[in-house]
Amino acid sequence: MSQELQRHPVQQLNAHGYVIAGGASRRFGTDKARAVHDGRTLLEGAAGVLRDVGVPVTVVCAPGRTYEDLGLRCIEDLRPGDGPLSALHAALTDRADGWVALVACDLVGARPEWLRVLAERAGDAPAVAFRAVGIWQPVFALYSTELLPEVERRLDRGLLAARRLLDDVALAVDPPPGFSRMRSVDTPQALDEIGNDE
Repeated sequence: MSQELQRHPVQQLNAHGYVIAGGASRRFGTDKARAVHDGRTLLEGAAGVLRDVGVPVTVVCAPGRTYEDLGLRCIEDLRPGDGPLSALHAALTDRADGWVALVACDLVGARPEWLRVLAERAGDAPAVAFRAVGIWQPVFALYSTELLPEVERRLDRGLLAARRLLDDVALAVDPPPGFSRMRSVDTPQALDEIGNDE
């Protein structure tokens, strides 16, 4: 079997992984990227999902914040305060060519095999994301760098909803089994509740 065939589908896309960790964590009270779940920080958990599919990992951070002490390359959010679409903009700008595999640091329960599901559909559209009952999951998705001009245009116009971008450009994929158990953690209590459920 050739080396190309042995590579993970996400690798075959010439993808680079980016973890979103640029939020202010206001509801969490402390930097939630450093909150510990299952023996490691939430940030390390998200990075692990990307590393498990064999792609390099970079963290999109708030200005002045870094996670290099965790062994992770970091870049700054270029338009802080504009939410996930701004983080995507920073990732697309940094990547320049190929694809971005975007994962939010506060997604607990994400699985690397779900990225394979998305990667196998990439190329049919410049973005591929899961959508269930009409709701997109924009912070666990694949984006082509060809979207950079469109993302910049939306940010310049104050159109910050990442789900609206997906409405216009993405291929919708049905969520795989277990996807509904993935949770976005906004408060310490929410993280505690996940721990109690496991």
